Amino acid sequence: MKICRYGNGEAGLIEGDSIYPLGNALAATGMVREGASMAEIVDALANQPGTPAGVSKLAAGDHLKVTIDGIGTMELNVGAEQ
Repeated sequence: MKICRYGNGEAGLIEGDSIYPLGNALAATGMVREGASMAEIVDALANQPGTPAGVSKLAAGDHLKVTIDGIGTMELNVGAEQ
């Protein structure tokens, strides 16, 4: 899966040909606030308790597979900051 922005800038997970709302799922678990920005969502995935240790130390080109209770499993490819 990949993270994307869709619609009006909402964060989503891409799996195959489908996009699933990521912000809503994280808000339901209390990891982010309702209507969180993409930056807040990435911060929650990288730095909040409940995410794998060391995520904040990832560098461009790294690959991470994460499972979050109540949401599911996602794979992230880390890109360079723009």
